[in-house]
This record gives sequence, C-alpha cells and structure tokens, in this order.
Amino acid sequence: MSNLKQTKFTLNSEEVKNAKVSRDHFATTILGCNTVNGSKYKPNHWRYDIQEIETSDGVFISETVTTEHIGKSIRVWSGKNDVDIGWIWLNLVSVEGVSDEPKFYEIQEALSLNVPNTTCFVYKIELGNECYVGFTTQNPEQRLNGHISKSKEGGMQKINKAFRKWGYIYSSFEVIGEYKNEIEGLLSEIRNIDKFNCSLNENLGGQGKDFNIVPNKNNFDEEIFTVHDKNSILNSY
Repeated sequence: MSNLKQTKFTLNSEEVKNAKVSRDHFATTILGCNTVNGSKYKPNHWRYDIQEIETSDGVFISETVTTEHIGKSIRVWSGKNDVDIGWIWLNLVSVEGVSDEPKFYEIQEALSLNVPNTTCFVYKIELGNECYVGFTTQNPEQRLNGHISKSKEGGMQKINKAFRKWGYIYSSFEVIGEYKNEIEGLLSEIRNIDKFNCSLNENLGGQGKDFNIVPNKNNFDEEIFTVHDKNSILNSY
C-alpha cells in the first residue's frame, strides 16, 4: 500500500464543495494533479490510489485524468458515483486540440476496431458467504496466489481482509470465462460483479492495462458503458 500525501483539500474546502457538476460535457483547465491514497476519501474502505484534480472549475477526484493533462484544456463531465462520498468525480472525454487521439468509444465501435488479441480471464473467489470477481491476463491460479500473498503481506483491500479472516481457506475458486481481448474480459468482469453482488470488490470493475470500461452519456442523455482507450491503441492498431 502506498503512503501518499493527503493534500490541503478536504470535503469542507470551498473548491471541493463548489466543484462543477455536469453530465453535459464541458471544457476545464487542469491546474494540478496529485496521486492520493484512496483512504482519504472513504476511510477503511478504499486503499487504492486516486487522482485529486485541481481545475478552473473546482477540485475533483478522478481515475481518468492524470498528470499528463496538467496545463491543458480538456473536455470532461462530472458527478457522483453510486457510493456517495461527497467528492465529485471528473471523467475525461477528450483533450482539446488533439483531434487525432480519440479516447472514448461506444462498445460496438471499439470492438469493430481490431482490438489487439490478449488472452484474459474472469474468475470468482468465495470466502465464507461473500465473493469476489476479478479480471486478469495472468494464469488464474497465479492470480489467486497473488491475492493470498498480498493478504499475507498486509494488503488492506476487502479481499485481503477476508483471506486473513478465514485463514486463507477459500470456499471455492472458479474461472467464469476466457476471453480473446481485454474489452470483452472487462465487460464480463463488470457483469459478473453485478450478477453475484460481490461484496468483496472495491468498485464496479472494468479497469485494465490498456482499456477501462467507464460510464458516459449518450445522445439520449442515458448513462451507458464506454471504452476508454487509455493508450490510444485503437486508432493506431
């Protein structure tokens, strides 16, 4: 677990309380970006790192805006997610002035763009009466052993605490599916976390090496899942 600075902003800071909320895309300038341990925003729950973003429209947290965007004008949308922690999430749409670098695609469009072949797996672990669904490009048994090793080393995610609680004895471990690319695997992870109501997952899933599956708004003002092409692979592959 990282031990990162907490920054000067709190939930009561004016820049946080008055951060712009808009499901419509808007332009903002990134003034600063700090990597912060997630426990700042939800103590004893989130242990992974989150980006805290200073902008011309307030201070947000984000998984898609990073230090590479400092000083740039970007198009975004913002709002709270299903777990209301007070802070507003900032979601990247595009970087202004970069017309040849699309970032987000609707699912069918992304899958039509010759997604690189990457064998990946979605798996489920049951511990007691709780479960965890994960995504991996590793051998699934190797990923299971990684969870156990991290738990023994003091990992603080819910899955790590559950392994320690049950003495590293799991009720069951199964591979739900094998997939030919990261996008299909990440979509399956999200579906199965929801299907099995996985209380040991920290979030809704969908975070990969080259792609993230994230909610966005379509032309009908509906929230849909879209593919975030983190490394601009699809338009160059």
